Amino acid sequence: MATFIPTKTIKLKPRFGMPAGSVRLKYSLGQKKSVLKLLRLHLDIYMSNEEWFYRANPKPIGHDKTKKTTNTIFTEIKDKLPVWEQSRNDIQESYILRNNFVTEQAAIKQFKLGTPTKLIDDYINATYIVYNDVEPKLYTQKPIIDLFE
Repeated sequence: MATFIPTKTIKLKPRFGMPAGSVRLKYSLGQKKSVLKLLRLHLDIYMSNEEWFYRANPKPIGHDKTKKTTNTIFTEIKDKLPVWEQSRNDIQESYILRNNFVTEQAAIKQFKLGTPTKLIDDYINATYIVYNDVEPKLYTQKPIIDLFE
């Protein structure tokens, strides 16, 4: 998993008729390119391995009032990528939340199907974006060290 702490977080006030304001994450140019590269990688993984993912998600994500299908989430990210590539446009927190949510849900599905935990953890490490102190659950058990042996 990649950790990209934004240089600045901008919280915009909600506009008329909007339930919540937008949160924009300002990254340095190098970090922004790395985040976009990870989002593209996740999109490519989805396009080539749709069976890894749930079609419908079990709950709304972030400030979304409706449940979005995994396909809708990736379509929205794909549509936003060219916009975010422009230097004046910041990445919205809600899309990072959606990306991470899909990663967690796919990991849960694969764990239930008996996929090797090392493969699940590799997927999480490749696609999960840490932008605050919250890190994802990994599935490979770490060895227990007995200090009294």
